[in-house]
Amino acid sequence: MTLRSVLFLSPFVAGFVAWMLSGSPLPMTLSALALILSLPGKLVSKRESAHYFLRILFCALSIGLVFFQIRLFQNGLAMAINADLPIWYHLGLGLLWISLMETVAFREAPTRIHFFLGLSGSLMILASAYAVELYDFAPWQVYPLAALPAVLFLATTFLSGTPLPKVALAASLAAVGVTAFALSLEKGTDYADEWIRGKDARLDDYSSANRPQFDNGAGGPDGSSRRLPRKANIRFNDRYRIFLQTPSADLFRSWVHEPLYLRTSTVTVFESDELIAPVRSGRWIYDSDDGETDQSIPILASIPSSVHDYTLFIESEAAHALPLLNRTLSLSTSSLYEFADDWFQLAPNETVKRLCYSGKISASSEVALPTAPLLALERRDAPGIYLNLPPSPLAARVAGLCGRFPDEATIETLREFIRERAQYSLSYDTPENMSPVENLLFGQRLGHCELYAAASCMMLRSLGIPSRVAYGYSGGVADRAQQLIAFRDRDFHAWTEILTNENGWAVFDATPTGEISAQRSPEMSSLPATDWSSYENFSDGTLTEEVGSGSLLSLLTDLTSFLSRHFLSTIGVGLLLAGGIWWARNGTRSRKHTSISTSENPGRSPSASELMNQLHQCGSIIGETREAGQTWQEFLRKLQSREQLPGVFAEAIRYYYLIRYAGREPDPQIERELKNQLSAWKQARLTD
Repeated sequence: MTLRSVLFLSPFVAGFVAWMLSGSPLPMTLSALALILSLPGKLVSKRESAHYFLRILFCALSIGLVFFQIRLFQNGLAMAINADLPIWYHLGLGLLWISLMETVAFREAPTRIHFFLGLSGSLMILASAYAVELYDFAPWQVYPLAALPAVLFLATTFLSGTPLPKVALAASLAAVGVTAFALSLEKGTDYADEWIRGKDARLDDYSSANRPQFDNGAGGPDGSSRRLPRKANIRFNDRYRIFLQTPSADLFRSWVHEPLYLRTSTVTVFESDELIAPVRSGRWIYDSDDGETDQSIPILASIPSSVHDYTLFIESEAAHALPLLNRTLSLSTSSLYEFADDWFQLAPNETVKRLCYSGKISASSEVALPTAPLLALERRDAPGIYLNLPPSPLAARVAGLCGRFPDEATIETLREFIRERAQYSLSYDTPENMSPVENLLFGQRLGHCELYAAASCMMLRSLGIPSRVAYGYSGGVADRAQQLIAFRDRDFHAWTEILTNENGWAVFDATPTGEISAQRSPEMSSLPATDWSSYENFSDGTLTEEVGSGSLLSLLTDLTSFLSRHFLSTIGVGLLLAGGIWWARNGTRSRKHTSISTSENPGRSPSASELMNQLHQCGSIIGETREAGQTWQEFLRKLQSREQLPGVFAEAIRYYYLIRYAGREPDPQIERELKNQLSAWKQARLTD
């Protein structure tokens, strides 16, 4: 396998890795676009004077594609339903695009610059794959593929001239070896960190295997997607699951007199009529990320004039989808995992059964629903992922249903339409030939809150209004004396949220109110006294065992943490240094060998070697280069297979062999004539 083929293949392998990590086909598509953009360069590259211009153009195009890709991922238009790709991935793919464009456009062989650009980009791809949380694929599936481009770059250098099957076998074994080493080092650093910090540390840099999951059996590779139920026969109990408390009388009064929604998770992408997936973030947020260590993690960027404190008491299994009030500004904890779009998680130790945490909330009212007509609410500037519809005929049927609304129809018109069209029920069975939402809108017209929320989201998106489905709790039981609200199983609820022009999320709840549906406002009652001391406090800053600064344990902790986070970056720098040293030593040996050969045949080889250099330049114009170990006669046959050549090529090689190996004395006149003929052929070829 040649370096040219590796440079051609690497961007597409990187694009496939991006699909496995993020679920987005955009990097693969842009790699194909980079290939298409480089094809016209073949016509221009025939002139050496245009090479400098082409290289600048290809760099500019690659930078433009990188920024375009980053922008699409940030806006949600890349349709990334899994983890977000780090900046190193985009930069690495940009380097591979530059190498790809030059490989396609230029006829000469790839240079050392191409090698270092391609290897650097491949190592960035590998480091990004190692740093991203995996969802749909296991490490043994992703890491070897991510390591393949870097391994192939090194194989083409260190195994030059080796048969292709042996190169492929060595590259495969090396990719698997990198994967095994990465996973074993990750496990080793976890054990070392546990030994250094102590086994009782409750918050830590959890790996993807240890971080909390949203596993409700509803579908999806990691349990995070929601599969709309086809049948239901729901019964509730009155066990209290979550407690919400505040010292502010004003805040408690707003909870009692206004609809109360406690969001736990959101889903956005309709993968089918029945399966809805979240928009994953997959990142840890730490207390010190904002530059200030104050046991507070910001969630919203706004700074209102007044704020209130509140505390939530939950069982540890609820930490996978952390309940939070809308308009929460910050959360008091040392670290927080952002699993997906407005979906946060805490990672308690297995010994923690109950926990509590505090937050700060804006004193302003909830984000209000817009009152303008539906047609005026269309958001063309909104991220496309919030306008996604299932790829099925159901989307067209829903759009046709929305076409019945008059131009002056408002959000309230849509809400009343949905409530009148269907009947709320906790017991239903969807026919085999229909999906749950289709059955709610066009079939038996029965369903509970989750189907109402999904149907509302589809209808809003059909009208061009960005929205998503949210899950959590609504209503509850309020105790005025304790300023406490408790939520039960029966208070679990689903609703739709609309993205407003101010990029806030307004609650749109089309589920009818009634005796069997979740209440929107708390009912007043007296709640039993609870032992709050049995809840581990994740907001007091004492859950993580402190390590003295400057101590040996502190240095070991920092070292293991650095290796855990930057393993592949460190390995990449080491490989680049090793490759540079090897290349420099190889060049030194070549120069020494040339020097020795010259000294053994003084006055003969230098002039003949200059003639061969000119012959090699002529071969580069044709698009071929002499490979290591290849004789000049073999090189000539390869050139003649491309096109018919004048006899001066064979004469130059025959003269070189006579001088170099037969011991004939150099003839300056013959050399001058051969050089002039080769130069004339090269000039004529360049002016064609």
